[in-house]
Amino acid sequence: MPNAVVKSYAEKTGKSPEHIEGWWKDAEEQAKKKFKKKSPRYWAYVNGIVKRRAGLSEELTFKELLENIKLLEQDGGDNGSTDSTARNE
Repeated sequence: MPNAVVKSYAEKTGKSPEHIEGWWKDAEEQAKKKFKKKSPRYWAYVNGIVKRRAGLSEELTFKELLENIKLLEQDGGDNGSTDSTARNE
């Protein structure tokens, strides 16, 4: 049964969970050659490999974050920052 991360990546990419799970298992085999399974680096490495193969690189996530920040700024909502023009009035 695919884990929640695999299911999430499948939904985001439109690929089947079984396809993503195959990448996950392959990535685990690669990670075993470099890290102990208890190491946090092991899972970060596995996740990184799968995300790159699925086209879900962290760069894309960062771009999405920047787009969201721009949208928030355009919304004009108070985000807790001070406006220098307001201080000068």
